[in-house]
Amino acid sequence: MKGLTTFVNLLLFPLLGMTQTLETGITLGTTYYMGDLNAAPTSTVGFHPALGAQIRYQHNPNIALQFKILRGKISGDDQNFANRRTWDPNLSFESNVTEFSILGEYHPFNRSRLYLYDINGKRLSLAEAKKNRKVFDEEGTPLIYKNGYFITYEGNGSKLVYDQFGNLSIYNKSGIIMNRRFKPLWSPYVFSGLGLSFSDPKVKGLPSNPDEIKEGDYNKAHFTIPFGFGLRYEFHQDWSVAAEGGIRAPFTDYLDGISETRNPDKGDWYMSFGLTINYKIGNKKPPVVNELDQDEDGISDDYDRCPTIPGSINLFGCPDKDNDGVADSDDLCPELSGIAEFGGCPDSDGDKVSDDIDKCPNTSGSPLNKGCPLIQSEELEVLEVASRTVSFEKGNAKLKRTSFYILEQLSNILYNYPNYRLQIEGHAFGLSSESLNKVLSEDRAVSCKTFLIQQGIAADRIAVSAYGASKPLTKTEKSRGRTKNSRIEFRVMLKNK
Repeated sequence: MKGLTTFVNLLLFPLLGMTQTLETGITLGTTYYMGDLNAAPTSTVGFHPALGAQIRYQHNPNIALQFKILRGKISGDDQNFANRRTWDPNLSFESNVTEFSILGEYHPFNRSRLYLYDINGKRLSLAEAKKNRKVFDEEGTPLIYKNGYFITYEGNGSKLVYDQFGNLSIYNKSGIIMNRRFKPLWSPYVFSGLGLSFSDPKVKGLPSNPDEIKEGDYNKAHFTIPFGFGLRYEFHQDWSVAAEGGIRAPFTDYLDGISETRNPDKGDWYMSFGLTINYKIGNKKPPVVNELDQDEDGISDDYDRCPTIPGSINLFGCPDKDNDGVADSDDLCPELSGIAEFGGCPDSDGDKVSDDIDKCPNTSGSPLNKGCPLIQSEELEVLEVASRTVSFEKGNAKLKRTSFYILEQLSNILYNYPNYRLQIEGHAFGLSSESLNKVLSEDRAVSCKTFLIQQGIAADRIAVSAYGASKPLTKTEKSRGRTKNSRIEFRVMLKNK
């Protein structure tokens, strides 16, 4: 008896301190023996009533633990075989069985009625939601995790309390429950665990080999492995019912008092089927929440992320000066109404680049180009052609008429991309001194700028620079080489904001 008490205490130890999530239940069912003196159930013969009790702990929506006590009867008789054996046809037994077991349940399907998300809309598991600073439901309502529940407030100060399954209870300012919202739920599951069975079989009949019967000579307590499946139906906030069927595999072949020599290929197993009704026990009051409200914004300090500054319920009690849904403490642009995706900063042109870093805030562009539109490849080719073909009268800065067309195309590009500026670089070779080369290269660059200004391009969008003969393309001294080195180059770049 002392050993049994120790075993029960060991099984109950993991459940201590879990009263808020415990259930107690009573089982009505049946037991059936399979072994040397019986076969698989083919009729109601061999089924006996059973009674049980359990304590159940729901760890999370998918995993539960139950401590169960089951009391039933098993029996077997050679005469019940469909193919009756010819030896010892009158051999039979019966025994009471008491089982203590601890079982783990696994519910493979999502049992939560409460779907939780972070501030970016990412779906969170229950464990992630308990650790997350800001959690929202499907409707975008912010929730705080407290003592095993998710809590929020309504504008009138009412407290909304969700359990881990999404069942909702609404309390008024005085903590009195006003309403409950519960959704019934079906949940199939599998179970397995470890048990300790006690049996005392009484064998009847005259076996041909009396040594096969060891009544009273073997251990009547034996470990067993229960496993099976069930279907649970939660039909009330506090009540549920479960239909369960399982097999028990004891570590013995003397469950029936008959040794394995009778039928060495047949171990002694027994089955149980039952219907369990469960009732939740423990504290059903709302979790204790500090109702102190220093900033008097109607949100308790336990929930309020800004307890000394009046704020909004939807922002966990923090203020939002620009009313963009982003608390000032997290808002990168607290004076400008913006978008949560960009830290509270606006995106005026809708190009996924916030205005604070967008170099073209009023023109939709590319995030790869600081929010400005990308110049098309065929337009960039115009710049390359202009750098190769723009030419001047020999020895001076007067543009040849053949250069007008390509410069007009260049002015069209600048007109179409107002957020870009143009850099004109002049290079000149072949004059008697480097100072003259530099003067000529600058004059030619200025001639191009003047032409573009005449086409309507603002002067402050065009910059010129002169390099003389300092940056040759080729080192040849021939006239042809000098012609290639004397050139105008055009580069476009974004304007500084």
